[in-house]
Amino acid sequence: MRLALIGNNRRVGAEKRDYYEVLGISREADERTIRLAFHSLAREWHPDIAHKAEAELRFRELAEAYSVLSKHETRVMYDRYGYRGRGNQAGHRSGGEAPSTSTRRRDVHLDLYLRSFEAEDGARPVVEFRADGLCPECLASGDTAGCTRCDGTGVLEAERRLRVRVPPGLEDGAQLRVAGEGHQVGRDSAAGDLLIKVHVLPAPRDRRWVRYVALILLVVATVVLAVYLTR
Repeated sequence: MRLALIGNNRRVGAEKRDYYEVLGISREADERTIRLAFHSLAREWHPDIAHKAEAELRFRELAEAYSVLSKHETRVMYDRYGYRGRGNQAGHRSGGEAPSTSTRRRDVHLDLYLRSFEAEDGARPVVEFRADGLCPECLASGDTAGCTRCDGTGVLEAERRLRVRVPPGLEDGAQLRVAGEGHQVGRDSAAGDLLIKVHVLPAPRDRRWVRYVALILLVVATVVLAVYLTR
């Protein structure tokens, strides 16, 4: 997962798969083809059915693609401004202003504490947070109104675990943005972002104490092992 760094004029584009590729359809697919493709893949990757580590992430990706391509207005905007394939970070624009972000759900805010050497050298920590997402039950079946899992709202709050790539050289107070990992209000709305505020813990005044402690522990372990073996 790649991040965008906010505030220091450094940006790293967020990688996304093309929504048509996600559903395995052509760009000329009609509404029925889109719906059938989603329902088929949603059943295959439903978190309650597909017992694979990537099932939840894959299902969210399918639901996000379907929420955009199943509506004429959002599909037109996506075709005009959205991603055009793997590795395309900026997307293709055909002129005019960028689409409004008013349809985004609110962002998720998270604090991340890094040791000084992690901030200097970069890190790949796993972060945990809770966020609203599309209900896997009713979106897979297409029957939102009769869903008892989400009470017909189409949205469920769930725990998420995400490994993020933190670029080297971060300073205390820097903010990272993970696009599309925030709250999502429903199938007609795009997801918000995950905003991570970085807190850099101060480095020890004298790093030699780390070596001293390690040496002491090694000596103690050696003595304990020697006593154990002589019994």
